[in-house]
Amino acid sequence: MDFAYLKELSTIDAYLRRVILVMTLELEHFLKVKMLADFQKVDEDGYDIIHEFFKMRPDLKDDIERKSNTSTCNEIIKKYRDYWAIWNIVEVMSLGQFSDLYGLFYLRNKSDKSYSNMLLPVNMIRNAAAHNNCLINRLRPPYSREVTPCYELKYELSQYVKLKQNVSDKRLKHPAIHDFAALLYLYHRVVPDPTRKQTYGELDKLFNVRMLKRKEYFAKNEVVKSSYNYVADIVNYYVSQTM
Repeated sequence: MDFAYLKELSTIDAYLRRVILVMTLELEHFLKVKMLADFQKVDEDGYDIIHEFFKMRPDLKDDIERKSNTSTCNEIIKKYRDYWAIWNIVEVMSLGQFSDLYGLFYLRNKSDKSYSNMLLPVNMIRNAAAHNNCLINRLRPPYSREVTPCYELKYELSQYVKLKQNVSDKRLKHPAIHDFAALLYLYHRVVPDPTRKQTYGELDKLFNVRMLKRKEYFAKNEVVKSSYNYVADIVNYYVSQTM
């Protein structure tokens, strides 16, 4: 039974990582679309901001250069290596690098609707999923890192997740739960409905069908059950807003 229990957890974790990778790829694309659309509305020099960004990230030029022989973006890199602007450099950035540029752009333009404070947890869970790190292990403290949920996320979850605030705060101390909740929050606001609907359909099947397939394995594990119930409530809230 112990082996079957661990195998089931591992299988569920693999399904979850796959959906997270899809969500973060879609979110990254539409965040770039959003930033470049907002760039058209402000008095911003597309070359000047990248000049400032290179000062902030002196390693970035070298990192991009290293991709010139290995990346599928090598033609872009060779074409623009000395003429980087905000509209072409986004094509060769990792999510983490883009997150920093995104934050700089909205800081320079004093926007309060950028969601920049959500990008670190999104990047963290994307990296964990991409490197096949187990997301649902160690459901009890001590956790791998401390997290501080932002006000917007805590407020939204307090409105729609059926738990007392102190219980919700306790759940959000788990890094993977917090980061996944942040991903859902941002994904729901940035990714347009047609794309979101398809991915939410996969999330719905994962949480409400596949994860319950062998629920008897976890019938006596209160930590697994309570963690699942909390995250499933979050998923079902966002899915219900689209499906």
